[in-house]
Amino acid sequence: MPAFWKAVLVAPLAVPVALCIWIAASWQLHLRQADFYLAAGIVVVVGTVCGAIAMAVLGLPYLLWLRAKDRLSWLAVCAGSTLAGIGMAAPFWIQVSRQSALESALVGTGAGLLVGVVFCLVAGLPVWGRQVQGVASCE
Repeated sequence: MPAFWKAVLVAPLAVPVALCIWIAASWQLHLRQADFYLAAGIVVVVGTVCGAIAMAVLGLPYLLWLRAKDRLSWLAVCAGSTLAGIGMAAPFWIQVSRQSALESALVGTGAGLLVGVVFCLVAGLPVWGRQVQGVASCE
């Protein structure tokens, strides 16, 4: 499987994994372990579904367009994923956490940027847009 498609499949999992790590790091010791597993399970299921939908609706068309124009780079991918993160994660986070719009936009920014960075790392993209062998191909 080419690196581009691996990155498309792996990148949306970055946010649920990061949230599970955050839950584990902030979990209080006096709470039950079963509660932790329930919270982590909900985060993984909901985060994976939301991440897959966001990748299919926003990310993949944008990435395919960048690839067709030979413009796949860290800057282009991370800029697009950050905007998508604000658009997708922020409204969801407002409903789930009852935080302010600004705080939710910051969470969305971080989530989108994380997905973009993971995509770039897995795909082996260059920082400034020079084509890497196998990345821009349609294999």
